[in-house]
Amino acid sequence: MKLRLLALGFCACTAVFAQTRPSGELIDRAFDKADADHSGTVGLSEAKKFGITIDMFRKADAKKNAALDKNEFAVAISYQFAWANKDRDDTLEWKEASMAGVRSKQIFDAADANHDGKLDPAEYLAALTAQAK
Repeated sequence: MKLRLLALGFCACTAVFAQTRPSGELIDRAFDKADADHSGTVGLSEAKKFGITIDMFRKADAKKNAALDKNEFAVAISYQFAWANKDRDDTLEWKEASMAGVRSKQIFDAADANHDGKLDPAEYLAALTAQAK
């Protein structure tokens, strides 16, 4: 029962993420930055460096091949956003964003394009991309 409720929560939140999903160009840029070895997939170590948690990586790895293609990568980002969005307002405040892999307030503030103190899904992805090495 608990797992079903958790799954329903992820489905509802990923539906919201899909409605405000970052542009294909932003996802492409993020994926290219995360795919440090240019293999066409993002492995677990690359995902962790990008800011994706092990749990979200495993949930998004539909093929169970220990690598995320571009679609699975976008799913991992949406799962992580949904998981951290505790108040379900479709944005991440600093505390939520820091739980979702944004490593510094400076990165958070720079990604907050409209300066409302929150990150929408596109701004969140921009923050993860900006901090990736």
